[in-house]
Amino acid sequence: LRRLNVLDVGLLYLSDRMKKRPISPNYQGLCPFHKEKTPSFYLKPKQNIFKCYGCGTSGGPLRLDFELGNRLYTTIAEKARIGDLLPFLSLDLMASEDFQQSNPEQREYLTVLQEAFQREAR
Repeated sequence: LRRLNVLDVGLLYLSDRMKKRPISPNYQGLCPFHKEKTPSFYLKPKQNIFKCYGCGTSGGPLRLDFELGNRLYTTIAEKARIGDLLPFLSLDLMASEDFQQSNPEQREYLTVLQEAFQREAR
């Protein structure tokens, strides 16, 4: 999760919509979260975040994947054998019966994923 890069995730889903900004490491394009005519969506690899200045949506690479198609997120969940406890993490997950009944390895993966989402939300 620490090696997950917003540029890699963004270009995986939006490569045809994104263009590299001149004299900048950032990419700009039309936002996938709302209709617009003027590009206001940015991938910022130095900060490892995405940001839309039109609708205000922002986050890190895990959230971007989660919002655009779940390819990486689903792969992580399947490898960790926690797919049945998803489709998404919530703050109530740790108190849920499913979480309490999961094995220690599954709980560790879920804790790491939840912490990653919280880190990206800051």
